[in-house]
Amino acid sequence: MPDTYIDYKKQRYRWAYGAMQILREQAAAFLDWKKTKLKPVQRYHFFAGWLPWIADGFNYIFTLLAIVWTLLMLYDPIHYNAPDWKLAMIPIFFFGFKISKMMVLYIGHVGARFGTAVAAATAGLALSHTIAKAVLYGLFIGRKMPFLRTPKLADSHSLRQALVDAHEETLMAMMLIACAIALYLNFGFETVEVNWWLGVLLVQSLPYFASSVLSVISAMPRLSGAWIGFKAD
Repeated sequence: MPDTYIDYKKQRYRWAYGAMQILREQAAAFLDWKKTKLKPVQRYHFFAGWLPWIADGFNYIFTLLAIVWTLLMLYDPIHYNAPDWKLAMIPIFFFGFKISKMMVLYIGHVGARFGTAVAAATAGLALSHTIAKAVLYGLFIGRKMPFLRTPKLADSHSLRQALVDAHEETLMAMMLIACAIALYLNFGFETVEVNWWLGVLLVQSLPYFASSVLSVISAMPRLSGAWIGFKAD
């Protein structure tokens, strides 16, 4: 396991990026466009393992579009309205499903206690942005990436460095919260559609806040010790 948050991000980025390179370069074998020794069940397990990562990539695109749409709503509310509440339910439902799945797996199958499961779920959410970038770059850019060993027993970073390590995620979280605040100040809770869209913006911000929190914890030895104790409850 990596000892700092930035090394944790780099490790998982390589994993997801490498998987997307395999998918990109060996698509014919996976989709059976050419003769291959892969059995259907093997193809299934490859895709089943990659789908959560691919979902993070699509979710990142959706988050960017949600920010753009909110800005259009604020700029021209006559022509740009909040999406139908049935559509807004979808990302909230999938987020709830993702969290529920994590808790069921950690508690029901791994045997972790509730506090451990919450900590593990937070750590998993914190990687959503990193995984999304790896998926999109791996699928659509596809440059070779050299293998780098994950540093072990690394020293904790400073708090300032922790904020730098998670600056992209922190910026995204702030943008989503700013959009939600601006939307509330302009429209309040006047319609069901606006209320659900506010919920979408807040839910989409949670993985980015998780990244910022985990980076700060990684940089502060006392918090890291408390975090480890929390996970080992």
